[in-house]
Amino acid sequence: MTTGFAIEGWKILDHLGVVASHAVAGTGLVSEFFAGFSDIFGGRSNAYRRQLDFLYRDTVADLHRQARSRGGNWLVGLRIDLDEVSGKGAQMFMITGLATAVRARRLPSSAPEISISGEFIESSEITTMAHRLALLKSLQADSSTVSDADWAFLVEHRVQEACLPILGRLSKSYKESPVDARPLRTKIAAVFSAVPSDFATSLLHDALHTPSLAPAAVDIICDCGLGSYRLVAAALASPDFDFRRFALQTLKADQPSYTADSLAEIDSLRSLIPDAFPPRSIRTERKGVLGGAKQMWQCICGRSNAVDESHCGACFRDEMGFRRDEISPTAAIRKLDVTHAALSAVVAERGDIQDCSLGPNGC
Repeated sequence: MTTGFAIEGWKILDHLGVVASHAVAGTGLVSEFFAGFSDIFGGRSNAYRRQLDFLYRDTVADLHRQARSRGGNWLVGLRIDLDEVSGKGAQMFMITGLATAVRARRLPSSAPEISISGEFIESSEITTMAHRLALLKSLQADSSTVSDADWAFLVEHRVQEACLPILGRLSKSYKESPVDARPLRTKIAAVFSAVPSDFATSLLHDALHTPSLAPAAVDIICDCGLGSYRLVAAALASPDFDFRRFALQTLKADQPSYTADSLAEIDSLRSLIPDAFPPRSIRTERKGVLGGAKQMWQCICGRSNAVDESHCGACFRDEMGFRRDEISPTAAIRKLDVTHAALSAVVAERGDIQDCSLGPNGC
């Protein structure tokens, strides 16, 4: 990376667009940690410096990830802005990184790469990594407790490796005490919101394959807005009904972002849903006492129900196998229709703005 717009010894082949990263960290934890220190200018300033160092490294790493995802290998025009926001007793550091991702090729006459083996490593990085490794090991043990400070650490440092273990903890908590799982669900959602959205989305949708993890994965997808029309469409082709059912539940969630191409994805998904969820019940007739016939439907659990009963009286599922608290295929299609209409309006509005800006008199 470089703050300039040219790279000595390299030729820029493609400009891949601007990448941006934003990070926010509160100073409350730092202040509390150093509350017992008399040397406020020494101890606390060092703590703030470590906090700023972490924000810088995290922001630059995020810019690198975005550049790599576009096929780039350099960041040019790098700019880092740091601000402090405070008020009503709250204090936060905000850092914004901007750069242009490019693909560049080393020129034949350029010098070999400089080794980074002699770079200094701050002691704070070692301390942070030690805490990270110890916390990950602790999360693997079901009986271990996670303190509020540990949860803050997972969020602040965006610890991706913790996502699967904590999702397992939420699933276990659902089985033991659904009511007590609510505070835990909030903390876990905060961790998934902090890590890169593409990583979190992929992990959560993969978890839908595992029946024990699927209910928790659906809830976190909905809490964090990590829906994916593409992944749901792929899931609907699965022969596993429960996997299809859980994937459909994620349509209650929004996607992290949309494009004009999302309209076609919604249309395609809408057409797939009816075929993916045909009725699973069996229609029968029951002879009445006076000789008349009564229409019935037999649920997958074996109980017979009158046709005017929308849900089974024993397992509370409908004829397609969905419970009352689940989004049905019909409700999912209605949700898609609402999103399609709203997205179409946004796309049309942006198109009008662009057309206006190209007019003879400007806009």
